[in-house]
Amino acid sequence: TAQLQREDTRQPLGLSVEQFAPDALYISRVDEDGTAVGEYNANAPEDQRLQAGLYIVSVDSLLGASAVDRMDQLGEATIVLKRPKVFEVALARNGLRLGIHMQYDSLGTSVYVKGIEDSGAARAAGADILVGDRIVSVNGAT
Repeated sequence: TAQLQREDTRQPLGLSVEQFAPDALYISRVDEDGTAVGEYNANAPEDQRLQAGLYIVSVDSLLGASAVDRMDQLGEATIVLKRPKVFEVALARNGLRLGIHMQYDSLGTSVYVKGIEDSGAARAAGADILVGDRIVSVNGAT
């Protein structure tokens, strides 16, 4: 949980978020220079700093689009965060389609898994990929 404050709503918040999942906002970028997030991070313990790759579960108990609206208006807010579990998956396509339906934001830093085909390489390999996961790199490239 983070307590974020800004005295003036014209001060940049410092977060870019993607809203593909219905239950969380994905922090795709953090700008700390002259922003509310920068002020928060300067005083927060390292393991509690806001950073790209975290999920915002709620803002003042609001979810989804309401949370985004609240972040734009906030002077002070309680932000509940979720840290992701990062894991690697090796997939051999063996002539099959990958079988992962993806969605992305052109300004984002990851790809959202929005569906998995039963007949694709991901299922055939028994990969532990689920709808709602994020692909953050492929073969080491981000």
